[in-house]
Amino acid sequence: MRRRPSRSVNTSNTSAAARERVQPYLTRLHGKIYAAVLKAGSRGLTREELEHHTRMRGNSVRPRVRELLAMKLLTLSGEERRTESGCMAEVLIARNAK
Repeated sequence: MRRRPSRSVNTSNTSAAARERVQPYLTRLHGKIYAAVLKAGSRGLTREELEHHTRMRGNSVRPRVRELLAMKLLTLSGEERRTESGCMAEVLIARNAK
């Protein structure tokens, strides 16, 4: 059996392409995540809880959360909650929800 040569994946090109594809939707995606965290108030939400509340996939939620943290619209509450898999996850709150 002949092996196929392995292809190296250029993650920076892949990431850049993904960023370009999502660019037109960023405002809506940021708004959807921010609104869910704001609605949760001081209880906040974990990233997993955000996936459930917004019906967005983790691969969409996680980068948007990083961006909202960088924009200082979200912050870490300092609390953690257990996820469905049993791991601990950081709780996010909206800046003005303290």
